[in-house]
Amino acid sequence: MLDSLMRSQPPSVPAGPRDILSVADSRELRIIYRIAQETNAVLDLDTLLTRIVNIIRDVMGYYMVSILLPGNKRDELRVGAHSGYSIDITGLTIPTAQGITGWVFTHGVPQIIADVKTEPRYIGLDEKVYSELAFPLISRGRVVGVLNAESQHVDAFSEADVGLMSAVGSQLASYLEVAQLHDTLKREASHDPLTRLNNRRLFLERIQQEVIRAGGAGESFSIVFLDVNELKRINDTYGHLAGDALLREVSNALMDAVRGEDVVARYGGDEFVVLLPATPAPAATIVAQRISDGIARHRFMAGRELLQIPGVSLGVATFPRDGATAEELLASADATLYQEKRKAG
Repeated sequence: MLDSLMRSQPPSVPAGPRDILSVADSRELRIIYRIAQETNAVLDLDTLLTRIVNIIRDVMGYYMVSILLPGNKRDELRVGAHSGYSIDITGLTIPTAQGITGWVFTHGVPQIIADVKTEPRYIGLDEKVYSELAFPLISRGRVVGVLNAESQHVDAFSEADVGLMSAVGSQLASYLEVAQLHDTLKREASHDPLTRLNNRRLFLERIQQEVIRAGGAGESFSIVFLDVNELKRINDTYGHLAGDALLREVSNALMDAVRGEDVVARYGGDEFVVLLPATPAPAATIVAQRISDGIARHRFMAGRELLQIPGVSLGVATFPRDGATAEELLASADATLYQEKRKAG
């Protein structure tokens, strides 16, 4: 019996993940495995997208890969992440009525373009590209994004590529949908639901960061504090829907008047605030005037009437002249605002 035990083969050990990958001849398996490993518990949308495009480009050997998502406007797509591009196209928007990716998003059907030079719908960013594969990412019957791959060679993609994307696409779409939901919830926690501007909580975080940055660099920055005149009269006369329309139009005017790096927030009620990084007092005064002039040009709907915005009162404060902390700056700007209100009567 002892001899038979000694002659018997040791029990087989199940192959581990690395063993599976070392013998696997399937790119599908490699993509699925790497996505599962590298995106496990990743809820940040930007991180997830970047990892996905890098994995697909690495495993498949594609020249360039990007993922496009629904944009802020209903009829546009935006580039969520990319790999292999010579320039940073993150955030670039494309109308859904244009391009190969727009067509694929609208129709939910993959497209292989054998030669983009002969395709009038193609929107190119690299003259070395000759063929393209665009694949819809579908979750629960809804297109949640488009995976786009491009090649330096004519007729580089085949139905085999489409089949592989079909095999991994549902996994990608489900990961993407969860991350998009998380991103939406995170955004709602930091943005005002009426105006879609940053809310007070996010603004206070950003101004604290700017105090630390500017203090360490020996720089100045400014804030513009404003409130909307006669909001109560508009609400009482025309109803709260008109008051909401007024606040939304003020937010639109503010966004039109500032730079991309400025932070605009609804502070509460009829109050708004703008953070102007690296902006000294004289420049901030010019911005405040531009905001006031811009708001005067905007109109809003009150029932069936198109009304001019009643106006706003503004106060400006500059770091560190008017305060060394966020609280001191806000108090200074608020005090200036009410001084201006009293002067106006």
